[in-house]
Amino acid sequence: MLFLNIRAEIRDQPDNTWHRSLGDLPPLALAAFMATLAACSGGGGPSTPFEDLDTDVRECALEDMFVPGGTARANIVALVDPPLVEGLAPAAGYLSDSDRVIGLEFDDQFVAVPHNILWRHEIVNLDLSGIPVAVTYSPLSGSSMVFDRRSVGSQAIGVANQVVYNNLVMFSQGADGQAGSTWAQMERGAGCGPFNGQSLPLFPAIEMTWDGWLALHPETRVVSSETGFSHDYVTYPYGDYEQSHNPLTYFPHEAFDERRAPKDRVLGVPYAGGGGMAFPLPVLQGRGSRSVFQWVAGDEPTVVFWDVDLYAAVAYEATVNGQLLNFFRINRFENGRFFDEETGSEWSFEGLAIDGPLKGTRLKQVVEANLFFWFAWSTFVPETFLMETFADANDALNAGKNSPVGEDLPDDIIRPENPAGDIWERSGDLTRRFAPPGRR
Repeated sequence: MLFLNIRAEIRDQPDNTWHRSLGDLPPLALAAFMATLAACSGGGGPSTPFEDLDTDVRECALEDMFVPGGTARANIVALVDPPLVEGLAPAAGYLSDSDRVIGLEFDDQFVAVPHNILWRHEIVNLDLSGIPVAVTYSPLSGSSMVFDRRSVGSQAIGVANQVVYNNLVMFSQGADGQAGSTWAQMERGAGCGPFNGQSLPLFPAIEMTWDGWLALHPETRVVSSETGFSHDYVTYPYGDYEQSHNPLTYFPHEAFDERRAPKDRVLGVPYAGGGGMAFPLPVLQGRGSRSVFQWVAGDEPTVVFWDVDLYAAVAYEATVNGQLLNFFRINRFENGRFFDEETGSEWSFEGLAIDGPLKGTRLKQVVEANLFFWFAWSTFVPETFLMETFADANDALNAGKNSPVGEDLPDDIIRPENPAGDIWERSGDLTRRFAPPGRR
């Protein structure tokens, strides 16, 4: 089942000050912005499985949603098994501490694929420990997702010459040198070709800062800057495009959900039956160094961990071997720690029990939960709940007698619940309500 449905009717909203397409720009600004995208293409490079394919997909079920990408996107080349180097190697020197990476684990081996590489290539195909994956990032929609390629015969995935609502369109290789099936990244289901209607499974990954990933996994390998292309992997090529309040979208966008700035990064947690929950990272940042939020996502008990040092959020199933665990966090600001109430076990940000009766047990990651720009998430999942902004962190102290369930709790424990279908978050003496779809 697809977890997103781009065929759903987009919310009918009037134009607003956050909505702006390239057609609104003055000629000089338009020329400058076009140059930034063109800079992501070309640059020469090695032979790839895609060089003889027609990436301009036609006669597809998604065709009426495609926006032609032009020459610049036609020249964006996905990487296939690029060289990997140690984190402190000279060929990893293009990375700064705050650069964002997509971190993966393969049989106790750790690999980081930086946004810096994906700004230019958007897809990196890797085959590690016999598991073929496609690590994808759409710079125009801010969406990072990792796909398991075994369901498509381990074929390499390439970048098509179209976008859907400013989101990356991917394709798999077909027979006779033609493009095969086509996926919108955030849709996840093929819209044409031999895999038409088939979901592309996701692979667990966590997006965070490079220094955060390196601190967690000093033995990590990372994609080398020596890709065979002459790209600049240091400089972000889209100017101020990803700034939170920047109203610019590269291709026309019908309407924006005004509850958040269009390019706030959010952790989007989809529900199996439609809709979902969005956790804006700027809101989580206001909750201190670490936070935990637990609720029922559709029918699944789910917990989200936040770590400000990693600038990362991740969602897990809140059950282990059929037992529901209720999580809390102690120490609000420094050295915050995650525990479950049922066993008292302590858990790492990456979902591993590091102490207590469940030591060595790992939570199952909700692989469908990933990071997106708010405008993209709310377009693909218009029926989304949104975590609201909290009051000043000092207001969240002095836990106790205002719990929704009427019980006294120790300082700094968060205990969300889900009364009457609404989502609540318990933080100290405050009870805050999540904003449901359409509530402004």
